[in-house]
This record gives sequence, structure tokens and C-alpha cells, in this order.
Amino acid sequence: MPTLRISHSSQEVLRRLAEESGESPQAILDEVIEMYRRQRFLEENNRAFEVLRANPRAWKAEQAERKAWDVTIAPSDQRRQRHPYSRPRKPSRKRLDIPSGPA
Repeated sequence: MPTLRISHSSQEVLRRLAEESGESPQAILDEVIEMYRRQRFLEENNRAFEVLRANPRAWKAEQAERKAWDVTIAPSDQRRQRHPYSRPRKPSRKRLDIPSGPA
């Protein structure tokens, strides 16, 4: 892997974080990069939703689609019930311990 130059102040912060956490500087950088990637992902999604909400027709279609999907998400008590068209569950087989010889 190529060497990457960072500022002296960033090196110092990274060193302190490594000391405090007990993690390696590389592990800390990996975690920070992943957090930054996720942050960027969410920011991009937020911008996309702003554009979607600015278009009343598209937003109405989005709301209709959400409503359609809401029917498929049942509360936890309903999730435990079997669907009427699903196959019945097979009974569980219990292992019987049979003695091998006279007792």
C-alpha cells in the first residue's frame, strides 16, 4: 500500500486517538474513512429526497408507493401468525435415547 502524507496536526491527533483507544492508527483511519463514506452516502440521499419533494407529482407517487409497502410490514404480533396460504410446518422430530443393553 502506498504511503500517504498527512499534516503534522493530523498525525498528532491520530497518535493520541491510538493511545487512548488502544487501536492501531491504521484501524482508526479505516474506521474514520468508513464513517465518512456513510456520511457522504446519507448526504447524497438527503439531497435526492429534497429534489424528489420539490416535485409534487413525484412526491405523491413516492408516498403512494410507501403506502403500498406499509401493508406488507405487519406489527410484531401479526408476524407470528402463519399466512393462510403458507405450507404447514413439519413437526419437529425429537431424538429418543434408547438404552443399548439390559438395565
